[in-house]
Amino acid sequence: MRIKLNLRHYLVVGLVFWGCIAMLFTDFSMILPLSLLIGLIFFPKTHIQKQDEFEIGKNKLILYIIVICVVYLIDALFLRQKWKYNMLITNSAKAVEFFVDASNISLGKGRGFWDLFMNTFLIAPFVLVDFVKKRDTLFKVVGYCLFTLILIYETGISRGFLFTGILALVLSRKPKIKHIFFMMLPFYFLFTIVSELRDKGQASYMTNEFFDAFLFPGLNLNLLVNNIAKYSSSFDYFLEIIKKIIPSFIYPKEIFSFNIELTQVIYPHMGDEVSSISVFTYVSELIYFKPAIITAAIAGIVFRFLTYHLMKLFRVLNLQVTESYLGIMSITLLRSRTLDVVSLYLFAIIFLIFIKKSVIK
Repeated sequence: MRIKLNLRHYLVVGLVFWGCIAMLFTDFSMILPLSLLIGLIFFPKTHIQKQDEFEIGKNKLILYIIVICVVYLIDALFLRQKWKYNMLITNSAKAVEFFVDASNISLGKGRGFWDLFMNTFLIAPFVLVDFVKKRDTLFKVVGYCLFTLILIYETGISRGFLFTGILALVLSRKPKIKHIFFMMLPFYFLFTIVSELRDKGQASYMTNEFFDAFLFPGLNLNLLVNNIAKYSSSFDYFLEIIKKIIPSFIYPKEIFSFNIELTQVIYPHMGDEVSSISVFTYVSELIYFKPAIITAAIAGIVFRFLTYHLMKLFRVLNLQVTESYLGIMSITLLRSRTLDVVSLYLFAIIFLIFIKKSVIK
């Protein structure tokens, strides 16, 4: 039996999985029903007409590769310079410190033009892999080498993006379930090795690096439930979604830095500048933005709209790897917030619409 998941399947898996994790650590009894509500609002099958298999022209593919190279070269040399806080390239402790300092500086501020552009451009290497998978050997070698370099560069301090890229390649091939089980052990060891490289043995773990990635969001959520004294409304949650549509370089806006603000709630001794940023699972939004049922409904409606348009673009452009990447990222980001998933989908839609208009006559 092969695993055949579309974007909505991945999203429901993430909602249910992190909803269950949250239930293990809190007495918030409505967590799982609300998790399912968000999923079921958009889960009914939406008919998307099957398209003829698309293949990008050779000249346009060459141009696409050149554009990717130029954009990332400019970014690495002059702009974001993510190699400075890349756990695979620089000193891990300094990388984490650099990232946290940058987060504190940008607290409450929207992203600038280039940050927004690069967030939109983040799926470019995955689209490239989809474009070269049925081309001749030279294109495949160039495409996969460029994909690997960008994957390492974009990793930053997080192991998540690196493994998301690897899993996207695997799951896009619709592997059999038994093959997934066989991969779990080497995947676990690889995760542990990368974690050791990042932390240099200086971090302390409750169990080990792999399982703590699932335990700590639940533990943080428990601390939040027991310490939170101020709440917000579902309308404010809706406004946060609207803010995402308006770039801050066009209209200055104040952003609620959710995880940083809530980290200050559970660790008040950190003061105004946090030394590490905690995540609480997406359930923290249902707790913070009241009433939870309205917040869940808003998220479900937004997800239904965005996933429909993304899945339509996937079919038109024949993007299996890209769909797997966005699906796995959805599960990963729900470890933090639904609003992060909304941002991911908006960036992807903008990029794929541009690609569609550029490569299809």
